[in-house]
Amino acid sequence: SKLTWFYANVGRKRALMIGTVICVLSMVVVYFLIVDFAWVIYYVAIFIGISQAMVLGTGINLISEVVGDKGSKGAFVFGIYSFCDKITVG
Repeated sequence: SKLTWFYANVGRKRALMIGTVICVLSMVVVYFLIVDFAWVIYYVAIFIGISQAMVLGTGINLISEVVGDKGSKGAFVFGIYSFCDKITVG
């Protein structure tokens, strides 16, 4: 898959950092957006979507790597991750 290729060439931690940086830069653009340039939000939304997909996909991938073959602990770890995601996202 393309994500596997991306992780092999860039690395998981660097992919998480790239996604975070894209997201922060997009949020800065949104923060300083004025009414006259409201149309820019359509382009910024693309980068927000890309960054959120990278961060979420890489985060789940890193959690899977930590859990590994420990199936009994995996449900608890993913449950805590899901709970924290629900609290932060809404």
